[in-house]
Amino acid sequence: MKKNIFITLIVILTGMMSAQSLNVTRPSAADHWRAGSSKNITWNTTAPPERFVKIRLYNEAGVRTISITDRTENDGSFRWRIPATLSPGTYVVRVREVRNNFSDDSAPFRILEARTLIVATEMNYETKFKKDIEVADIWVKDNCKIWVKYKNNGVLKIDHVFKTEIWVNGIMVENAGHHIIINPGLWFQHEISVAGNASRFVAKKIKVVVDTENTYKESNESNNVLEKKVKCKSPFVK
Repeated sequence: MKKNIFITLIVILTGMMSAQSLNVTRPSAADHWRAGSSKNITWNTTAPPERFVKIRLYNEAGVRTISITDRTENDGSFRWRIPATLSPGTYVVRVREVRNNFSDDSAPFRILEARTLIVATEMNYETKFKKDIEVADIWVKDNCKIWVKYKNNGVLKIDHVFKTEIWVNGIMVENAGHHIIINPGLWFQHEISVAGNASRFVAKKIKVVVDTENTYKESNESNNVLEKKVKCKSPFVK
């Protein structure tokens, strides 16, 4: 009688073990997952399942490469962030119940090399992608007429109206808008029109401020101001 009970228990336990199974469904043989991306590892289990599973990654030689997770809910899915440093190649994912011996391997699948991201740093963005207008020089010529030179140091065209202030010995003599088109790397010069006798500008301090209303978001705002003392021999001065 005891022998029959023992055999019956073995049959029942064997039936329970054979009824319980685990089957990895993703990744599949058709999958090509890229390093650095996030993918779902999926599997099916039959009742009664173990509560937790662990997941491992093996290379095509059967050597464990990384432990994807040591413990996660046995709910049939795990979101895996594939390390960007993982070498491209053929791999297998193994899902195993933590306490029991039930496990399954995925079909061999491919992991591709991580994409190289080009990140525009703040410095790169400022120096390469913004505009930059500079007050390059101030000088006098032609009977002490004042000239100013603007230069485009950026990689984008200057093509909008910008405000300019002209100061002579601390007194503003011009506050006007200029619509000047300057291509990258080029410059533009023009005469400053100031009312009055040109002789008043002999040995005077001239200050030019460009883009006073900050129309342009520039890579270098510090070169928008130039102050210079100019001298000339005017025919109006004896």
